[in-house]
Amino acid sequence: MLLAFLFGACLASFCCVVIERSYQGISIVKPASHCTRCQHKLRSYELIPIFSILLQKFRCTACHQPIPKIYLLAEMSGALLFVGLSQLPLTFYSLFCGLWLLSGWLLSLTDLFYYHVEPKILYPASVVMLLLAIIGPLPLYWQQTALLFLIFLCIRLFFPQKIGDGDLQLLLCWSLFLPYQELALLVCLASLLGVLVILLSSFSRQPIKKLPFVPFLWAALAFLLWHS
Repeated sequence: MLLAFLFGACLASFCCVVIERSYQGISIVKPASHCTRCQHKLRSYELIPIFSILLQKFRCTACHQPIPKIYLLAEMSGALLFVGLSQLPLTFYSLFCGLWLLSGWLLSLTDLFYYHVEPKILYPASVVMLLLAIIGPLPLYWQQTALLFLIFLCIRLFFPQKIGDGDLQLLLCWSLFLPYQELALLVCLASLLGVLVILLSSFSRQPIKKLPFVPFLWAALAFLLWHS
């Protein structure tokens, strides 16, 4: 379990670097990890996932500028994800769920950092999951996906600013693998979590003005799969 925790935290830290540098058009190899404000090259003890950011009290050791708490959230979620995956039995269905949770987690990171649901992750993962479901065989819900497609098309036509395209595409892909009761519960749980976060942030000095929705969908999915 400890190894799974450490591996998940390290993988999350690496994924954060890859996502940031990919969107900025920078090599993931050079330059070495550094503070983006003062360019201070991070030393080995500043690169330990979770622990370094806590020991530094969320501040760069050189310029003392705040380090976004999103990094800690990403590393903690990755660590907990792999702890959970390590507890799953080695079955075909657990492989399917593991891929689902892992791809959802990666999409959550891209949404957290750039409010973007990365299609290069969403579509290949959905295709592989679809193939696994067919081979399984696992139930697929084509009719509700087609219905949701029509509903979302109307939303995009008449209320284009109410929900992001990426969120719609994600829900469409996931609707293939969830019965409508669980799909509705997924959206309700995610929405409830989002509302709670907004309410809590209203008491802080910097209330949240824009909230990524995919992390809440992923958290709700993890809850549903864990209890299924």
